[in-house]
Amino acid sequence: MTTIAKRKNRKSIKQTPKEIAPAIAEAEMPTGEHLEIEVSLIDFSPKNYRKIFKQGEIEELADSIKTYGLIHALTVRQTGERYELVSGERRLRAAGLAGVIKLPVVVRELTDEQANEIRLAENLKRVDPHPLEEALLIAEMQGEGKSLEEVALRIGKSKAFVYNRIKLAGLIEPIQEMFIENKINILEATDIAALAAESQQQFFNDYCKKWKQKDFGIHNLRNILSRYKYDLRKAPFDTKDKHLKPAMGACTNCPFNSATLKSLFPEFAKEAVCNNKACYKDKCIENTVRNVRKAIADKQPDALLVNYALSEEAELVLQSLPETDSLPRVNFSDVTIIQTPTLPDKEDYLDTWNCEEGEEPEFDEDSYNHDMQEYKNDLAEFEAEATKETTKKGLTFSFDEWKVIFYSTEQKKSSYNANAPVTAKEVQEAIKAGTVTIELLTAEIARINAREERAKEIDRDKIQSQVHEQFLNQQETDEQAQKPTAADLVCARLVIYQSLDYSVRNAVNRVLFADTDFSNNGQFYEALANMPEQQYAFLIRMAVARKSESKYPTNVTAYALYEMAKASGLDVAAIEQAQEEKAKERQDKMELRIKELEKRIGRLEMIA
Repeated sequence: MTTIAKRKNRKSIKQTPKEIAPAIAEAEMPTGEHLEIEVSLIDFSPKNYRKIFKQGEIEELADSIKTYGLIHALTVRQTGERYELVSGERRLRAAGLAGVIKLPVVVRELTDEQANEIRLAENLKRVDPHPLEEALLIAEMQGEGKSLEEVALRIGKSKAFVYNRIKLAGLIEPIQEMFIENKINILEATDIAALAAESQQQFFNDYCKKWKQKDFGIHNLRNILSRYKYDLRKAPFDTKDKHLKPAMGACTNCPFNSATLKSLFPEFAKEAVCNNKACYKDKCIENTVRNVRKAIADKQPDALLVNYALSEEAELVLQSLPETDSLPRVNFSDVTIIQTPTLPDKEDYLDTWNCEEGEEPEFDEDSYNHDMQEYKNDLAEFEAEATKETTKKGLTFSFDEWKVIFYSTEQKKSSYNANAPVTAKEVQEAIKAGTVTIELLTAEIARINAREERAKEIDRDKIQSQVHEQFLNQQETDEQAQKPTAADLVCARLVIYQSLDYSVRNAVNRVLFADTDFSNNGQFYEALANMPEQQYAFLIRMAVARKSESKYPTNVTAYALYEMAKASGLDVAAIEQAQEEKAKERQDKMELRIKELEKRIGRLEMIA
């Protein structure tokens, strides 16, 4: 569908019938005085309803005025020593272009309301006004406080017609210019005008920059415009929430929601289309921010899991969440994702293929029980993995969904959560159907061996769990005071190290553990155990100094840092002395200022 509209097509959409103009009581207007005055003394009125003047038509009229003069006098009213144009702006523009010095005018004494009535009558009498002129005229009337019903009654048109024209008045200037030059027709202009100004500008930038070229045209416009619209019935946010974006309110009352027009256009009653792309996107982002903030508060993730780079929308969400600033970004390729096992669905084990119509399908109980046992084993493994020190929680974004998942920082290895080439169910079905192959059975053996390796890991986990539980019970029941062991002192260093945030920990690693393999627990423990006193002091000081509360003197952490700094040899007294000198200087200035103000008070009291 081309957007180039022909002038002749406007016959069916003329909207300013001549019979409306006489409704304006022209006979009640002052008759006025006929004069001839200089063009330079006439000012254009900002209240003229007509806004569009084609240069070619002005030039054509100017040539006529040069030859025949001005046939119809202008209507003006006097404003001091000058005159304000009431009607005849096109003629005045053409006369100026023709170089005419003086023009015939009718000078009338008119109120602002009477002048507006005459301008409206002049525009209503015109034979073939451009729809955009009508739109601007109606918008002007509405801007003067007239309701949609009053405007419709005044010009003798339906409310739907008036509303459509008001929409046209909302076209941004570049698209108005395209419409005036017939590069788009009225139906296309109305469709574009339904978009918010920001969406119109984006549409113009994307598709209309070359509109002045002779062969310009837009094909399949409505499909293109659909990219700037959204079905609110599928919105990921609550369209009734007026607090999501307070400046815009709820979608249910928004003028950019097509459903709000159902009284004017019944065909929209079952639709709810948003025409404000910027607002819709903002609401999507704000809704996501809410959900992510809740996920962070509830799940407390350790990192952001990303695939090299996040989308623009995801980055906007993170920019709105300062609580994510401290989360390190971890690439999916560097960790092992721990998948949550999927509970078998009984419906998957109903033999519907071999079931006659009307018969109940047979339930494969053996396969179901086998897979349920597999699920329980997987769930036990998952729970064991989730409690390990090397297991972390990552905030991740995929397919417009933010969620928190578990991942392991251990070196990747074949385990239950890897994508196995076969499943137990698949092997059982192949055996039962007689289609089993050597490759399938070999893959099943490999899967069983891998599961046994994993079972050994679970054994170690169970041992650790029992040691942990019994150790806690021992401490709670042992009433004798115990002296710290060498292992206790190493653990104290470990606790201090683990209290460091991500950035501080990296700095400490560079200084203290440059040659330590953190994936080797024994090696890291030995590094802590063999740490010289100077390095231990550095670890403690970094842990305290990098706490934000150590900057504020009312906090005990700040008090401890102060004492630590003095003990370390820092010249705290010099710092205090320098600040005391600044305080003394400030106090002297304050006392001088107070004395000046007291003198002023004394003088005012004497006057009073």
